[in-house]
Amino acid sequence: MIKIGLAATNDAAGLDNKNVSAFIELAQKNDCEVIKGESAFFEPEEAKRVANGLKDCDLIVVTVKGFTWFGECINEFTKLGVPVCCWAVPEPKKEGVLLFNSMTGLNLFTSVANSGREIPAVKWLYGNADDTLFVNRFLTTVGAIRCLKAIKGKKIAIAGGVAEGFVNLEYDKKKVESRFGITIEETDIDKIIDAVLEMKDEEISELAAEIKSSASSFTADEERFVKSCKLICVLKRYFEENNYAGMAVACWTRFQERLDIFPCMAYGYLCDHGYPVACEGDLLGLISMIMLSGATQKRAALMDMVQVDPEFGGVVWWHCGIGLPSYANENGMKIKEYPCAPGAPQDPGTVGDLIFNKQKASIFRVADNGDRFFALSAEIGKQRDKGHDGVRAWFTELQMDEEPVSIPEFLETFTKNALPHHYAMSGGRGEAMLIEACKLLGMQGIKKEKYHDYL
Repeated sequence: MIKIGLAATNDAAGLDNKNVSAFIELAQKNDCEVIKGESAFFEPEEAKRVANGLKDCDLIVVTVKGFTWFGECINEFTKLGVPVCCWAVPEPKKEGVLLFNSMTGLNLFTSVANSGREIPAVKWLYGNADDTLFVNRFLTTVGAIRCLKAIKGKKIAIAGGVAEGFVNLEYDKKKVESRFGITIEETDIDKIIDAVLEMKDEEISELAAEIKSSASSFTADEERFVKSCKLICVLKRYFEENNYAGMAVACWTRFQERLDIFPCMAYGYLCDHGYPVACEGDLLGLISMIMLSGATQKRAALMDMVQVDPEFGGVVWWHCGIGLPSYANENGMKIKEYPCAPGAPQDPGTVGDLIFNKQKASIFRVADNGDRFFALSAEIGKQRDKGHDGVRAWFTELQMDEEPVSIPEFLETFTKNALPHHYAMSGGRGEAMLIEACKLLGMQGIKKEKYHDYL
């Protein structure tokens, strides 16, 4: 539950009570609690008293419905260290006496609060509480706060380190902890494997039956499937006993050396049931998943970008088998052995195989220890073909900052900005919320690059 503090300048005539009621209703519909300031304010000391009563809130909304010339009042709210919005309401009459002078108040407060700042300390809101402009801006901020609450103060784990060779996934522990306000714990992957080996088959019989019954087909090796089910149970226990918000777990080489499996299906099942697991030890990818889920309120998966088609206008995001059954199209999810090319080493392990259902989608990536981020919106709609074995879909209608992104522009963007090869993906529209959350964290957004034939 997000706590919103609602403060207001004087409205002596009580002309705007309808907006207060409508705002509270809107907030409650979006799982927020509104705490009203103890009184209206006009002078800095009054503002200070009101702000002190709202110090435990996640967001402050200051409504300007009576003009005060004390611009420093707004500083009492920004001092609280949480996001602040300043809300100007429309004048109740189109002619005659200027009753609220709300826009001048908004101008005064934002001028005082945002002066000299690259990232504004105060966000503007305008309109009645049921106006589209107001609702969209307000709910974007609510979504941004959900992103922040999903990660800040949380504990995450990495087991087995970053997968061998994936040096672009490495990170600086202290910098990442500082940026996101998190704790990173290192977990021994061999102890995880020991727990899998110690578990008896009967302990996972119900889980195995559940997974098999949910699959559209099952052709996996039974022994490896059982080990994957045991891994699900062990990792779930790690989450619950250690209060982890997520785990980044290396996929190789220990799982192959000691269990003769790839853990793809296990990771996918856990992600689909609210236990975010990032493959290949990608800790920043894990943070991307957690924040993305906070924005969209949907499960996230970590994907590779494996194919583009400029004429079709699409990109394929794929991974070898991290199947989230809830995302499967009408053909469901197959459970099978790891997809290997003919003549290549036969990698053992149980995987999910599915095509994502038609839906709006979001792509997100934290980079450079949290200094930068990449956010993109797309559609999963018409599929050019059924794609390669694994978990996948063609994503079309790419957009960044609400502007279309062509395939050449996308290629310019991820190559010039040295983006890691993992992207967090989820259903739903989360781009605007993620941008705002990242700005509040002091991160720099990666912009769309213009395409050129030259380097």
